[in-house]
Amino acid sequence: TRAHNTVMVDGEGQARQETPFSWSSPYTCKLVHREFKNGGAQLLARHDGYSKSCGVIHWRGVAYLPPGRLIVWDRLTGEGRHQLELNWHCGLPVSRQGDSYVLADIKPKASLRILGAGTITLRQGQNDPIFGWCSRQYGEKSPIDTLHAGIHVDLPHEFVTQILIGNATQDAAEVEEVIRGFREWLA
Repeated sequence: TRAHNTVMVDGEGQARQETPFSWSSPYTCKLVHREFKNGGAQLLARHDGYSKSCGVIHWRGVAYLPPGRLIVWDRLTGEGRHQLELNWHCGLPVSRQGDSYVLADIKPKASLRILGAGTITLRQGQNDPIFGWCSRQYGEKSPIDTLHAGIHVDLPHEFVTQILIGNATQDAAEVEEVIRGFREWLA
């Protein structure tokens, strides 16, 4: 799980890896809502991969708002206090600019901003625990920049990742409107 652009709960994976290509403890995913309008799209899904180990359900909403704006909403529901990690494997060098992280050497430019993150660190090529690696072909491992957001918090909790491409801008009211829509679809 830590090797993917998703949330990890209490250091546990969504499923348990038994061999390089085999997982046990499968989980169920469900597409809850989808909507396409004005050239954009909004999707909401959930999975129960953490329900057996710690009673947590992971919801993810993704909205594309043209031109070049993405909002990724991760909501973790359940009870109690949990260690949450959100990882974004960037694949390119990343630099911090204010409260955003800019990917280097690409055109159009791209940046990420993570809200609800607690502490954000940049990790690359770590082995214990494993962070910041990619495999462009089987048997090869290369270090890459990975944004790691970690927080120890009572549930429910939300992470909001805003991704801007090119000259796209995002305002807080627009982001809140999208999130309000995701929350309404939870019911």
